[in-house]
Amino acid sequence: MKPIAKWALLLIPALALAMPASAFPPAGLSDSGQPGSVIVYPKFVNSLFGGGSLLNVDGNLVSQTEIEVGAVCPPAFAAAGNTCPEHMPVTILFHWVCPGAEGVNSNICPEEDFVVNLTVPGKATFSADGTPINSNSPPDVPAPPCARGYLIGSAQSDLPVAFNGLIGNAVIRNGNLVAGPNAGSSTAVSAYQAITIQDGTTITGTQIGDVRFDKTTAGAPLTSTSGTRAWGTRWGAPIRRSST
Repeated sequence: MKPIAKWALLLIPALALAMPASAFPPAGLSDSGQPGSVIVYPKFVNSLFGGGSLLNVDGNLVSQTEIEVGAVCPPAFAAAGNTCPEHMPVTILFHWVCPGAEGVNSNICPEEDFVVNLTVPGKATFSADGTPINSNSPPDVPAPPCARGYLIGSAQSDLPVAFNGLIGNAVIRNGNLVAGPNAGSSTAVSAYQAITIQDGTTITGTQIGDVRFDKTTAGAPLTSTSGTRAWGTRWGAPIRRSST
């Protein structure tokens, strides 16, 4: 395991949990609602970690988290009268990032790196447990080395400008119910739009994401969020992660 500096330090000093619907940044600032060169999925759940299982949805075994990423021609590039070449390749360098151990090297986050290749316009879908979702799932996407964490990726292309063209979202299903008439199956699902950061814009100090935490049984307390907020760590001091 090789400790390396958390490269996201150079991009965003903080990530928070909630955002007013009317909060839009002024022109020239990073806009998480527009395509970007960096994309952040603030939460994933890997139900297979530690010997778990896939979820049962209407008799089908499915992954708990589905990640969708797309590549479009950067809007600013197109607005200047340019066009992206047909089937232009885009490489996305992704990192599954896990929480550090509470009280023990908590500033070191285990992580797993992988690459997804797309063309413009294009889209790919993959799971957060290493299980292919469909024939469009990119090959060799590893399972993250933890049950929960966040995913961050950055784009590389042949364009003479920064590739601010990444978009995406994630679907997270509730775990299989343990009691009631639907015990043994998953009956709830939530989704969120990934956070995007544009290269060449100003970061104002905080990037915002909204994540919903579900209950596993009626009347039960919310699922523990311990281990899900590694992405919410304030990065004002040096923080390292370990590469596996």
